[in-house]
Amino acid sequence: MRPCSLSLFRFTFFYHKYIQKYILPILVILYTTMQESFFLSFTWYTYAIMLPIIAFFGWLALPFSLFASIIALMLGTIYLMKAIRPCLRTINLDSEEPYLRSSNNPEESYLRSYAKRLDIDKIIKNEEDVEKFYKFTGPDFDWPPEFDIHARELVISYIIRPDHWFVEGEGEELATNTLAYHRLLKSNELDSSKGSHVLIMNGQIRRYGGKISEDEYDRLLEQHPGMFYAPVKERPPILIRRSSAIDDVGRKEWQVHIWLHCKDDLSIQATMSNIEYDNITDCTYRAIIDTGSTTTTIPYYLRTKMSNGRYGWSSNFFLATGYGAGTKMNQVSRRWEICIGDGTSWSE
Repeated sequence: MRPCSLSLFRFTFFYHKYIQKYILPILVILYTTMQESFFLSFTWYTYAIMLPIIAFFGWLALPFSLFASIIALMLGTIYLMKAIRPCLRTINLDSEEPYLRSSNNPEESYLRSYAKRLDIDKIIKNEEDVEKFYKFTGPDFDWPPEFDIHARELVISYIIRPDHWFVEGEGEELATNTLAYHRLLKSNELDSSKGSHVLIMNGQIRRYGGKISEDEYDRLLEQHPGMFYAPVKERPPILIRRSSAIDDVGRKEWQVHIWLHCKDDLSIQATMSNIEYDNITDCTYRAIIDTGSTTTTIPYYLRTKMSNGRYGWSSNFFLATGYGAGTKMNQVSRRWEICIGDGTSWSE
């Protein structure tokens, strides 16, 4: 045997004895105390370091050993990342605000189960909108029992599609106060002995009071966008009546153009054709006037066409009954005038 080969043989023999005496016991201890991914990562890093050292004594094997070392280094890194990932997840769960941290990027499968549990998968089709609503509500949110799909649609729209006249954060505030008001109403926590109305801000009762004027309501809304000033006792909803128009299918005289403006500020106005399409909600609206009805109901779409959709409207909503059951309705807080057809004859 040549001297070079003899030296390599002696080194290899010494190296194997060294492994049996020192390295193997250490590896056994590591394997019993560390999780498998850490152990595998440590093993591959050991190969990555030792292979070039061994190859140094056998020049012909050096290129192969370097290549094997790179592969071992990559595998070690992969297993190390697999081992660290659960630890990072645990740190998030054990932090002071685990929900806030873990909910920033909820997993896709969890979002689907979350949407299905709340029955919003039928309302929200965009995954980004589901995540936006999830970040607002948190994982433990549940709907009030009396909220049907129409009421849920309204609250969801405050979060993912706030109206263009809303200031920043107004949609979230309005959604918070809407949910808080209806929970307080159904749990009988509102005390009518303290006042006929209640002011709710940030989901909390701020004060009780009586019925306020239109100007007071608008000032309050201007100071606190998204606030809720509503009666402590639920009022019966309006019964929507079926149109009693004449039977004229040919000329359709019961389908008309309507004009609407605020009596206190004539610059706030909107018009609607007898048939209009809203590309946001993908709905077609048809204006039908019932001359025998005690109230006039206009589509929310018409309100969105106004320059200031906040002015003159109550933030509180209720659900209609009758053949229009479930329709979301907002009452006016100021006097409005409506005109049918030619734009000359107005009625309050």
